Amino acid sequence: MAQLRELKTRIKSVRNTIKITRTMELVATARAKQNQDRLTGAQPYFETLDRIARDVSGAGAAAASGEGAEPAHPFLKVPETEKRVALLVITANRGFCGGYNSNVLALAFRKADAERAKGRTVDLYVSGKKGNTACRFQKIPMAESWHHIGDQPKFAEVAEIAETLSQKFVAGEIDRLDVAYWRYLSASNQAPVVETVLPIRPDDAADGDDAKVATDLIIEPSAEAIFESVIPLRYRTNVFRAFLEAAASEQLARRAAMKAATDNGSEMGRVLNQRYNRARQAQITTEILEVMGGAEALK
Repeated sequence: MAQLRELKTRIKSVRNTIKITRTMELVATARAKQNQDRLTGAQPYFETLDRIARDVSGAGAAAASGEGAEPAHPFLKVPETEKRVALLVITANRGFCGGYNSNVLALAFRKADAERAKGRTVDLYVSGKKGNTACRFQKIPMAESWHHIGDQPKFAEVAEIAETLSQKFVAGEIDRLDVAYWRYLSASNQAPVVETVLPIRPDDAADGDDAKVATDLIIEPSAEAIFESVIPLRYRTNVFRAFLEAAASEQLARRAAMKAATDNGSEMGRVLNQRYNRARQAQITTEILEVMGGAEALK
C-alpha cells in the first residue's frame, strides 16, 4: 500500500508539472510570434537605413580631401591601435530557456579571453539578470549591467544603453564596441554571435556599380547634416536589432525547452502509470490468493 500511495503522489506531481510546462510553452510561442512579427515589420527599415548609411559613408569618404582626412562623424573613426574593447552581452532576465544564456555567455567569455591574449583590456557590459548572476558567481568583473529590458525590447530603453556606450567611444575611453547576442536566422535556426557595432565601417563589398552609386550621390543640405542624423541612427538601430533578435531567440529557446520538458513529463507519467497498474494488479492477485488460501483452510 505504501508503494501505491507513493506512485500516486508522483503521478499527480508529474501531471501538475506538465500543466505548467505546457502553459509556459504556449506563452513562449505567443511571445515569440510577436517578436518575429516585429522583426519582419522592421526588416525593410533596417535594410534601407543600412543602405543609406553605407552610401552616405562612401560619399563622405570620397569627398574627404587628402589621405589623412578625419572622418565626417566620430562613429566612423577607426583607431590606429585598439587598446580597450567594450563587450556588450545580451542575456535574459529569466531562465527555463535551455542553453540560451549559457551559450551566449560562453561565447562572450571566449571572445574576452581572445582579446586579452592580444594585449587588450576588455570591459564587460551585461544586459539581463541571468548574465549578471553568472558573472557574479564566477567572480568576473563587470563595468556595468542593466536589468530593465523585458521580453519585448523598446527602442527608447535600448537607445539609453547605446548612448551610454557611444559616449565612451567618442570620448576615447573605448576603441571598439562588440555585441554578443543570439542572432535570429529563422524560426528554426538561431545562433550566438559577436558583432562589432562601433566603429561603423563602410561596406567593404561596395565596389563596381555599388561604389559608383556611393560616390555619385548629391547630398543635401550637406554631408555633415546627413552624417549627424543618419550615422547615429544606424548605430542605435543596429544595437536595437541585436536586442530584438535576442528576444525572439529567447522565446523560441524557451518554447523548445518547455516542449521537451512536457514530452519528458508525459513519458515519465506513462512509465509511472504502468508501474502503478502493475503494482495494483500484484496487490489484487495477492489478496485473491489469500482469500482462496483461507477458504481452503476452512474445508
